[in-house]
Amino acid sequence: MTLSATPFRWPAQAQRLLIALAAAGALAAGACAQDDRSPRIETRIPDPSASRSSDSPLIDEPLMLALAQAKNHHRKAQLFLADDNIDLALASAQAIISIQFPAGAAEAEAVKLDAFALSAKILLAGARFADAHAMVDRGLATVTSPSFFAANLHTVRGEILQAEAEAQLAADPARAKLLRKQAIEAYEVSNQINLALQRRLAGQLDQSNPTPDQ
Repeated sequence: MTLSATPFRWPAQAQRLLIALAAAGALAAGACAQDDRSPRIETRIPDPSASRSSDSPLIDEPLMLALAQAKNHHRKAQLFLADDNIDLALASAQAIISIQFPAGAAEAEAVKLDAFALSAKILLAGARFADAHAMVDRGLATVTSPSFFAANLHTVRGEILQAEAEAQLAADPARAKLLRKQAIEAYEVSNQINLALQRRLAGQLDQSNPTPDQ
């Protein structure tokens, strides 16, 4: 799909979404391995209680409830994965996709794209490469506008391809080389999306803070 086809609407959504994300750093923070069999996927969901500050707009209660559910499902997924229970970890991650968010909530797509990324990483932890790719495809099919979370799905694609390359290295070096090339391409797609977002945001900030005439 062409991510740039949908007009970029950062200014209308940025404040609420950034408040939600700032409470926990980022929704997709990557993977941190505990051991070779049971990597701990470190994903942080926004803490609704941290969204209330004197100089920030409140996130309404229905949104807080949805974010809290997502946070708990992420924690459950991590605990199941720590016990090498891939199926239950995956079920917990997938439950996030079914959460009902308030109509028009900008946070909904971000949270659900992150859930697709988490699900793909869980499948990757079980060496289920084809299923992990399919999960990334499912997530990308739901993207409505360029975002960090859309870019992150391409990063996860690169991680899957990189792991496949390592698995194929001894048996099929030529295949491993091709997979490494595809991983590099996936990482580059992610970089290009993020770079375009950076440039657009910088341009919008420049327009909102014009330099006074000398």
